[in-house]
Formats: sequence, structure tokens, C-alpha cells
Amino acid sequence: FGTANGLIRLDGADYTLFSDSNSNLVSNHVYCIAVDHYDIKWIGTDAGVSRFDGTNWTTLLSDTLVRAMAVDLENHVWFSIEGYGLLEYDGVSRKSYSDANGNLPANFISVIAVDSMNNIWFGDEFMPRVTKYDHQNWITYTPPNPNPAVGMSGISAIAFRGKGKAWIEVPLTGIFIFDGASWNITLKNASVHTLAIDPEGTAWAGYNVLWLGGGVSSYDGNHWRNYNVSNSGIVDNWVTCIAIDTHGNKWIGTGSGVSEFRN
Repeated sequence: FGTANGLIRLDGADYTLFSDSNSNLVSNHVYCIAVDHYDIKWIGTDAGVSRFDGTNWTTLLSDTLVRAMAVDLENHVWFSIEGYGLLEYDGVSRKSYSDANGNLPANFISVIAVDSMNNIWFGDEFMPRVTKYDHQNWITYTPPNPNPAVGMSGISAIAFRGKGKAWIEVPLTGIFIFDGASWNITLKNASVHTLAIDPEGTAWAGYNVLWLGGGVSSYDGNHWRNYNVSNSGIVDNWVTCIAIDTHGNKWIGTGSGVSEFRN
């Protein structure tokens, strides 16, 4: 778990806190975590990236905010470098992408996601647009505004349900389902901060605007169902992140801690 006070590891029933005072974690303010194919943990913070192999800590980047990370199918790690675009690291060398070299429309990336065909998707932090990279071409897509009288903000989450179906969230507008050609909107006017798809294909969306209900909602392909502090055991309605383990259990990060929803 990434927190504002370091990194917490839960191994069965035991918790371990890693911070800059007891490890070489580059900063205690953790924004994102990715695990590569060799079980290496990559920790993105407000001051760079730390790499942890279970024993040793290594600093890969310093003095930069890393808001999002992802590992692609070739085990390349992708980092968003706030204000400077993207960095791809293959384990040996680094390659940068930005608006300066024509790859991205802007240098502020809020989310990175990898689909089943190893396409890399990037969400713009401030504008309602996503860019897909197929390792040859860069294509930027913009969803239609369902309410032209109200402006749309940047992308907060990207997930994939089924081959070729990208789920793309724009806060206070809703979740769009994009098949590469057409856009369909679901869960309208919802401010979702995070999305995840479980092994059964159920979508899980976490809210970060409490006055719209808060909590998490699940979608089985036909119906949305909301879970909040009033009707479930979730610890808080302000949801910041969702992770799904190999058993299909949902781990819900909130403003007041973590809830586990067992499959």
C-alpha cells in the first residue's frame, strides 16, 4: 500500500512499514506502485522512483514527481514524469517521450495502462483525451462531450474489459467504453477516481466525490451496484484506488484505510 507516510507491505497477517528513515525509499509520499515480471517493486513518489527487489533498494529517478506507472508485456516499466512526459525503462536503457518529439499532445500524464495486446494507453491529466501507443504509432483520441454546456476535465482512470474495449473515466462526466471507433457512456455524471476489472469481467469503480454517493460500484455487464459505508463494510466512501489479487479479492484504498472485499 502506498501512503503519505511511506510504503506498507502486508504479508499474511504481518504489516511492515518502509520509509525514508528505515530504508532507501526515495520519499515517503507514495503515488503509485507497479510490480514487474520478476516480482520487483517499483515505487513512484513525489521525489522520484525507488526499486525494491525484496532485499535491496535502488533509486532510479530523483527530484521528480511520478504520478503513474505500468509494466508492459515485455517487462518494460513506464513512468509519467510530471511536466516532462514519459519514460520507458527496459532494464538497461531509458527512452523519453514528450510533446517536444511529437509523441504526446501534452507532458502531464495522469494514468498509464497496458491492454492485452501490449498497447500502452496514457491519460491526459488536464484534458479529456487518451493516447494509445502500439510500439509504432501514437494515436490520440478525444471522447465526445455528452453535455456541451459543461466542460470536461482530464482522464482519471483507464481499464480494459474484453479484447479491444477500453474503459475511460472523465471525472463528473462518466465512464466511456471505447472500442477503437465508437464511444458509449455508462455511469453518467459520476466522478470516478479509479477503475479495475476482476477475472470474471466485473468492473469496479471507486468514487472520489462524496456528494454523489461515494464508495465503489460494480458492473456485471447489465447492472451497476453501489457499496458504501451505509450498506457494506467499506471503511470510507472516499475511494482512492482499487487492486484485485490473484484470487479475485478486491482491495479498496480509501481516505481512512484499506478494505478487502473477498470474492
